[in-house]
Amino acid sequence: MTKRPAPYSPEVGARAVRMVLAHQAEHGSQWAAINSIVALIGCSSETLRNWIRQSERAEGLRGGPSTGLTHQGLPRTDSTSKFWHTGEPFPHADAA
Repeated sequence: MTKRPAPYSPEVGARAVRMVLAHQAEHGSQWAAINSIVALIGCSSETLRNWIRQSERAEGLRGGPSTGLTHQGLPRTDSTSKFWHTGEPFPHADAA
């Protein structure tokens, strides 16, 4: 299965984020600023909101993993993740 290319370039997303951050003081909320910018960009409000949250995480303004900080896109939070990297066989439930 081939991966579909992103419908928007990273430059479009970065510009949209900058526009929202620059104009949110003119609106009652960030959501109102997002909705005014999506009419110009052509993406959905949720897509632009996700770009903003990703930008905030990358700059350390919001908690959570930023892009590039997780291993293969998955956070290492569960207790079984150590088995993926050690080469040890994964313990099965019936082996206990």
